[in-house]
Amino acid sequence: MDIIIYTDFLNPQQTYDQIRNNMMQTGLIDSLKIIGRPITVSSLDIQIDSVAVQQLEISVEDLENKIEAIYTSKISPSDVMHQSINNNSGKKIPISAFSKIMIKPINYEPKIFIPLPEVYYHEDKKAVKIECYHKKKNRKKLLEFIQKTMPKYADEFSLLKIDFEIIQ
Repeated sequence: MDIIIYTDFLNPQQTYDQIRNNMMQTGLIDSLKIIGRPITVSSLDIQIDSVAVQQLEISVEDLENKIEAIYTSKISPSDVMHQSINNNSGKKIPISAFSKIMIKPINYEPKIFIPLPEVYYHEDKKAVKIECYHKKKNRKKLLEFIQKTMPKYADEFSLLKIDFEIIQ
């Protein structure tokens, strides 16, 4: 059984993880695979101006530790701009003084994707296809579960309903 989803979710990573988890928890399917448009998520990208770092007398080791701490703590981009680091003389230098902080989209590739997610088209419309491998005699229950739960994944901030169809 396949589910074709045409909706672009506000937070696709969270939504598809939630769909996968909820479907697996039912016990109605053995496995599922998601194929389709590369789902993008936002990623923090910090570009350092090495000349400015040298002029501001910032320790490269301290800078590496600070940048690593930022990436691991998943601080929001607006909060990163307000972070600072002490230079060799103890003066606080804002990170924005020697770097560019950007958000760039990257492909989200959970283990359930085929190795290289490709754009999937169903009837000439860009979509995501969820292939459900259901257990024997659970087809009807799975169909009822999908019809009942899929509308709940509609974006809370959008007036649009989720656009999906089931192919049996």
